Amino acid sequence: MATSALCRPIKALLEKELAAAESLHDCLDREYAALNGTDFAAIEATTAQKDSELTALDRHTRERRRLLHSDGIQDTSASGWIERLDPADAHGLTRLWQRLQSLGRECQAQNERNGIVLKTRLRYAGHTLNILRGGEQRDGMYGPDGETHSEPDARSLARV
Repeated sequence: MATSALCRPIKALLEKELAAAESLHDCLDREYAALNGTDFAAIEATTAQKDSELTALDRHTRERRRLLHSDGIQDTSASGWIERLDPADAHGLTRLWQRLQSLGRECQAQNERNGIVLKTRLRYAGHTLNILRGGEQRDGMYGPDGETHSEPDARSLARV
């Protein structure tokens, strides 16, 4: 059974992971707002902050795993290390772990949502550029090779 001495540093690391995940969650909300606006500097800033938060979260996770391994716990999943704790110590850590897991799922959903917004905006910008370059807008139309193709259109909005 893991000792109470291990619980204190694990709790501190879980709290750091949780703080980083909360910061990431807030950052993803700001990124969503920036992606839906026209402030490209805000998009760049939130992307940089997101990278920083992900790096911090990864660092704390690796540190927690290293600490568990140093105590002889090879299974660093929640079921692997929480089961080895004294039940009196496990309760608080279980709540922290569950909150971290829940926040991780929320961040993943936010990131997927932001990715959809970004892909939609990129697709829209690509279509717009295609029209301006004289290409034909053909959503969902594929050539014999399975690729989408743009062919010059006599109705071009711009000629260079």
